[in-house]
Amino acid sequence: MDYLLYSFYVLPCLLGGLFLSIYDFLARSVPRWAVLSAVSIQLIWFYVFLGVTAVRTASVFILIACGTQFVLFLIARGGLGLGDVTALAVSVLFFVPTGLRSWVLLIIWWLLMSAVLLLQIMFLLLRKRKTSIACVPTQFFCALLTIALYFFAYN
Repeated sequence: MDYLLYSFYVLPCLLGGLFLSIYDFLARSVPRWAVLSAVSIQLIWFYVFLGVTAVRTASVFILIACGTQFVLFLIARGGLGLGDVTALAVSVLFFVPTGLRSWVLLIIWWLLMSAVLLLQIMFLLLRKRKTSIACVPTQFFCALLTIALYFFAYN
C-alpha cells in the first residue's frame, strides 16, 4: 500500500491525534468530546473507504487496547489519567489499514510507547522534578514512528 494512500485512509486519525497531542501538551488534559469525534469520524471514514471489515477490526482494536490500558489505569492510580486511556482509541486506529500485520505492529507500538514513557519518567526522576508527563503526544508519535518503520521495512 502506498504511504500517501495510507495517509488518506487514516486522515481523521492524523488530525484528531495531532489536536489531542497539542491539547494534552498544553493543558495536561484530554477532552473526551474530541476523542469521541475523532474516533467516530475515523470509523465512518473506514466504513466509506475500506468497508465494514475495517470497522469491525477497529472496534476490536479499540476494545482490547483501551481495556488493557484501563486495567493499568485502575492498578496505578495517578500514573495514568482517564484521558490518556480514551485517547489511546485514536492512536490505535492507525494500525487498521495494515491488514494482517496489525497485531505485530500493535505490539511493537506498545513496547515502543512503554520504552519512551519510561525514559521520560526516568529523566524527570533524575532531574528530581515532580511534574506530569503528557502521555498523548508520546502515544501519537510512537504510532506514527511504528507506521513509518513498517513502510520503510515492507515497501
